[in-house]
Amino acid sequence: MIPLNGSDVLKIVFTQAQAHVADGTRSTIISQPARDIGYPRITDFAQAGDFEGTLSYGIGITRPVSLSNPQFPVRAYEVEKVTATGQHQYVVAIDIDASNPA
Repeated sequence: MIPLNGSDVLKIVFTQAQAHVADGTRSTIISQPARDIGYPRITDFAQAGDFEGTLSYGIGITRPVSLSNPQFPVRAYEVEKVTATGQHQYVVAIDIDASNPA
C-alpha cells in the first residue's frame, strides 16, 4: 500500500509499458511534477508498480463534497510522442469533476 493524500484514489494503469531501462535502472521518467501539484481535486500521486509490462500510478483525489457519494465525472486523455531517438513519451491529462470549479 502506498499512502496518498486525499479521500480517494484513482488508479492509472499502462499495459505493455515499463519505467525502467533494460539494465534494471529504476526509472526512465525524465519529467514529472512535484507530488503536491496544486490542484484542489488531485492532491497527490505516486508510482505504484512497474512489473512484467504493467506500469501503474495512484492518484490521491478529494471528493467534491466531504463524506458524499464519491461518484463524479473523470476524463483521462493520453498523448504519445515518439522522440527522434525512438523513445516513447506519454502525457496523461486527467480532468476530475470539470463541471464543478471548486
